[in-house]
Amino acid sequence: MRLLAPAGGVAICDRRYRGRLFRRCFVGSEALEWIKHWSRAGGLDAGADERAAALATKLLRRNVIEKV
Repeated sequence: MRLLAPAGGVAICDRRYRGRLFRRCFVGSEALEWIKHWSRAGGLDAGADERAAALATKLLRRNVIEKV
């Protein structure tokens, strides 16, 4: 499964970390890189890092995604 599917998106799968299994999750740094890539593709290169971090923070605060 892919999150935000255009041009590959971010892989969502079961992952193990320190012996625990987390189901249907993605790596945050991969999501940030994907957001930055699409910001640049849309001509918004300046400040892409900050925009990606701000979007991730909004998603966390609104409980759309959660940190595990």
